[in-house]
Amino acid sequence: RPSSVVRTRLVQVPGSAGRTTVEYDAHGVPYITAQVESDMFFTQGLVAAEYRLWQLDFITRLVGGRLSEIFGAPLLELDVEFRRMQFAEVCAENVRNTPRDYTQVIQHYIDGVNTFLEECRHNSSLVPAEYARYDAPLPQNFTVASTFFVLKAMSSGLSHNADLEVGNEQLLSQLGQQRFDFFQSRDPRQPTIIGPYKHSTYTAGLKPGPPGRSAADRVRTAAGPEVR
Repeated sequence: RPSSVVRTRLVQVPGSAGRTTVEYDAHGVPYITAQVESDMFFTQGLVAAEYRLWQLDFITRLVGGRLSEIFGAPLLELDVEFRRMQFAEVCAENVRNTPRDYTQVIQHYIDGVNTFLEECRHNSSLVPAEYARYDAPLPQNFTVASTFFVLKAMSSGLSHNADLEVGNEQLLSQLGQQRFDFFQSRDPRQPTIIGPYKHSTYTAGLKPGPPGRSAADRVRTAAGPEVR
């Protein structure tokens, strides 16, 4: 549990008699404790949506090629680019090829996300400010495939420099490891504009339980509230 708890919240998971709590530290980082594993994932989705509903919606629209529905013509070309990648079809195939015990875990998470989304539909004060800022409608309910959309966005972002790797490989073969490392190194005399990232201060972290306990232990890959 966090070293200092400033707020504790009890979460009632629909259809469950288990006890689930969310503790918040001084930085607002949530820590989830649940008696039932499925309740833990439900609550993780609920809390993630409370913090990041707009981000979840934005990424899903980005990968699905639907940002121009909100932002208009300036992003139409980007939508066309993503639609050419056919991520919707790819993600649907990913879901079909994923073992059922994995998708069941993801569904619990999605149920939590959609629970908060439903609360937003009935209470406008919960709706993130971006929806009013961009005059955007709330999304339809998320699905298991939505999580694969997020993974595609992450993989696309992390591979944006893939075209440089061929050149790097050629340089490495011509220069050798030592000279290549020197070529790629940063000049320590250059000023640092943005200070070092303090992981322990800002991240929510995700701590899986002992290995091999369940299928859920093998799929805890997304950043989110710390869970136990």
